Amino acid sequence: MEKQRIERQYLSVKELSQYAGISVHTLYLWVQLRKIPYRKIGKLVRFKLTEIEGWLEDVKVEAK
Repeated sequence: MEKQRIERQYLSVKELSQYAGISVHTLYLWVQLRKIPYRKIGKLVRFKLTEIEGWLEDVKVEAK
């Protein structure tokens, strides 16, 4: 039987912190202020990678 690669769709706060270079504290603050897209799974906060990538593009500031 061949093992299939499972791609992660959701990131934890710690994983997103490492991925995006944003502190864990800042991510929790943004969740509290609803400034970043997230999901609550029970007590866990998770971030959908495709939504975060889109959100990062949306908050991009263009150079003049």
